[in-house]
Amino acid sequence: MTAGSWKDWAQGELVTESGFQDIQDSVVFIYASEAAANAALTNKVEGTIFYDTTADVLKAWDGSAWISAETGDISSVIAGTGLSGGGTSGDVTLNLNLTNLSAVDVDVESDDIAFIDATDNSSKKTDIRKIQGVSMFDRWYVNGDITGTNADITANWTQVTGTLFTYGEDMSESSGIFTFPSTGYYKIGMYILVDKSTSETLIRLRCNYTNDNFSSQGTLLTIDFKSQTTNTERMVGYNEKVFKVSDTSTDKLKFDTSSFNPTTVMKNSITESNFHFIKVREL
Repeated sequence: MTAGSWKDWAQGELVTESGFQDIQDSVVFIYASEAAANAALTNKVEGTIFYDTTADVLKAWDGSAWISAETGDISSVIAGTGLSGGGTSGDVTLNLNLTNLSAVDVDVESDDIAFIDATDNSSKKTDIRKIQGVSMFDRWYVNGDITGTNADITANWTQVTGTLFTYGEDMSESSGIFTFPSTGYYKIGMYILVDKSTSETLIRLRCNYTNDNFSSQGTLLTIDFKSQTTNTERMVGYNEKVFKVSDTSTDKLKFDTSSFNPTTVMKNSITESNFHFIKVREL
């Protein structure tokens, strides 16, 4: 047999010297210190155990040193901020305790929140803006009236700035083509003011979209005005729709005017015609 193993002895079987040594090596010895154990157990083997009466712990020989079998380096579990419970012995429980947390205003621009990712059940964090109903709002207008023009609106686009009008990520614009800052679902809105002084069978403004970087396009939104009188009139229209952005490099928007008579004017200023982009949900 070897030390620490089991042997079924037969009645009257001779106990050999090596067998008796194995029995001794399997005994839990009692000594006052490691020094005392080393002096007595000159033939100790890996796995030899003794009880240290000074330290009140079991110790095992790992082949080169004694290691404590009962103690660790954790002496207590302390409930930190936002937690209750803890203890210094036995089974310890920690509980979430919101009453211990400080109440502060949320900074949607920079604060994060913890969550459990259902894909791998791991703890992660995310930007608070990404779990709000609205995570960004951006507003633009054309700086200057458009008169009698039937074409894409490619110039004088201006972003409305300031925390009262925009927050979160920004749209980018180049030659009238709008690129989204990230994927998600966006509510696109057009608020249009038009002045006319002749009979108009149709005045049209459109928001056009693409999913292939304008190799092709479709119409997302349309605002139509009609008038059968020659009176000078100001007409106001609004339309909105949700647009899904799966790829920011290919899913884009632009705006155009059509069926404008030479005297038809789209009124443009920060308080007149404007366009907004609101991110309402992540993909």
